[in-house]
Amino acid sequence: MDKNVVLTFDPMLPHGDGRPILRGNVPKSIHSGAARAYEASLAWALKFGLIEAGTKLYKKFQRAGFNTLAALVYPYASSDQLVMITNFVVFLFAYDDISDDRKALLESSALNSELRSLEDRLVEIARGSRPCDSDKPLAHAFADFMNDFRMYASKDWVVRFADDMEDYLLASRLERNDHMSSNIMTPADYIKRRRSFSACRPAFDLGAALLGVNFNAVERSAAARVLATLGNDHVSWVNDLYGVDRDLKQNTASNLLVCLAEHSTKDLSAALDATIKMLNCTYDAFFELQAADCVAAEPDVCLYSRVMHAWIEGSIAWYYHSERYNAH
Repeated sequence: MDKNVVLTFDPMLPHGDGRPILRGNVPKSIHSGAARAYEASLAWALKFGLIEAGTKLYKKFQRAGFNTLAALVYPYASSDQLVMITNFVVFLFAYDDISDDRKALLESSALNSELRSLEDRLVEIARGSRPCDSDKPLAHAFADFMNDFRMYASKDWVVRFADDMEDYLLASRLERNDHMSSNIMTPADYIKRRRSFSACRPAFDLGAALLGVNFNAVERSAAARVLATLGNDHVSWVNDLYGVDRDLKQNTASNLLVCLAEHSTKDLSAALDATIKMLNCTYDAFFELQAADCVAAEPDVCLYSRVMHAWIEGSIAWYYHSERYNAH
């Protein structure tokens, strides 16, 4: 076994005297529309030029199981909605992989500028602009998704989604600058910024819109905001936990474990344990609040909590299905 590998065990199983175990329920069933979503999203990615048949990227796409992620974290979606959701997940990962490619960014002085232009166009498209011939494939793909999303979402949720996409894209731009400068954020700074570049906020908006959650009820609820923050933190840190070796291999410091090891624990193994403890505290806090009277008394907030609940449990399950992170 590679001595440089950090996650050498299944964090949900006992793995050493006194070491914390990641708590969570892994869904055993998966949406019946997952297979259809896989075929449809593959055709969609080919149609918009996000991948090319027979290439290394094409095979990587097949192994990643983005349809499985969508099926696990949106179990309440219809079969047609799941296709749309999977397309959105494909778009997010396609964009994120380009924005996170530190090696390519350092080798090409023009790439960062091109990405900034793309991000500006994506924000415009999220707010209703139509793509033009000169736009990049990702912009055309995103515009297609937005057309579908508007059929299911109220105006308020579309506006909130656009706001949160802008927040995500601007945060990704800042993260990219950190990649190029080799800056390692403090854990406090990282946790705050991670909530933006995780893309959880637009992902939660998507779920709320599909469930028909009343926007105003969520907007005025302090409990809803806390539930969303706890859900965001949990999903983000789980991604960091299972993705730490992938990030280290790519020389990317944008990971909670790396930030903890640099500024706090001074050791990646200790940072791993600290992350699991933080995840368990967040997990407990979320489900305690979800069961509280203040949430039960607000039907739309209770319904909204289902969005984060599904993400917390489904995102863990995905790492056991996908080859993207080589999870144990």
